[in-house]
Amino acid sequence: YDLGMYVFTDCADVVGTLASTGSGPACVDASFGTTETMSVEVTAGVTYFIAVDSSNASESGEFTLSLQ
Repeated sequence: YDLGMYVFTDCADVVGTLASTGSGPACVDASFGTTETMSVEVTAGVTYFIAVDSSNASESGEFTLSLQ
């Protein structure tokens, strides 16, 4: 499936509160069978949300999320 992953700070305003990778917003759009990596700049005391979804509501699949 066509995987998308986003890191943001406000569930009511996902697009307006995307975290930063240092060179742009914290979002990736992976094609089926590819591996995506994202490094995000974070601030102590701020809550971050991670969303993994598909661009097509009828598609689903497994994913592995690793945090370091």
